[in-house]
Amino acid sequence: MQIDISVKNNVGFSNTAKLILKIIISLACLMYVYYKLSWETIVSVLYTTNWLWILAAIGIFIVSKILSAYRLHQFFSATGTKITHNNNIRLYWLGMFYNQFLPGSISGDAFKVAYLFKKKLGTVKWLTWSILLDRVSGVTALTFIASIIWLCLFRLNVISILVLTVALSIIGIYFLVLHFFMNSFRLIKFDSFYWSIAVQFLQMVCMFFILNALGSNNILQLLFIFSVASIVAVLPLSIGGIGAREIVFLWGAHWLDIDAAAAVTAGFLFYLVNLLAALPGCYFIFSDPFKTTHEAVDALV
Repeated sequence: MQIDISVKNNVGFSNTAKLILKIIISLACLMYVYYKLSWETIVSVLYTTNWLWILAAIGIFIVSKILSAYRLHQFFSATGTKITHNNNIRLYWLGMFYNQFLPGSISGDAFKVAYLFKKKLGTVKWLTWSILLDRVSGVTALTFIASIIWLCLFRLNVISILVLTVALSIIGIYFLVLHFFMNSFRLIKFDSFYWSIAVQFLQMVCMFFILNALGSNNILQLLFIFSVASIVAVLPLSIGGIGAREIVFLWGAHWLDIDAAAAVTAGFLFYLVNLLAALPGCYFIFSDPFKTTHEAVDALV
């Protein structure tokens, strides 16, 4: 019993230490960004924002998340986890809410694994692999899209060929791993990638709408920065990618010699779109996501 308590205490301390480190990194990145850019500059950019474009961005982002939930459902189904599409979407949205609003206490991915395991719908091992490979497929597609934008920006040269080679190699490794080492996911390796391309393309459209809201003239450059920032935000270095995304926008803007204030503001607005799209997930904190609407109402009566 004492050993179990000790292990739990060590795990708890480790998680707390990781959370504190992520908070420090996020705050340090934000302080650096806002040291380089004045608040007044960013506020002035926000003041001229066309919020109708932001509403359109929220709409297209929600569609991208519905497709993303469908992709995750494919991974679950491949391991024998049988859940309906509607239940999966509700659980997915609850996970989004946890990721955006409670990233330190419980991640949305960890919650999905725990919830489905508790429902006896799969093992922790295969549920975790499903969610991990779902994330990897998204990053793989994002890397490919980033390489295409790079080619559009810098045309065909030695560095461009190297960038495209790296991107295609990552895609090849993804397919090979699923085909030879993950037999359960072998049949969905191509479908999952196609869905990931669709998801990431829609998120590019979302950012395109945000850039239109800001009246930006550097669309292609900022879309490239956004693709790189999205890859960095996936890494478990900060709280929900906060700070890491903004610093990539700042450095990318300086490197490409474009308006840094507009770039950082675009990153902030994309995060705001994430928050607003995730808000409906809070409903499922109080209502089991696997219950139908009628069942939820009956439970409250």
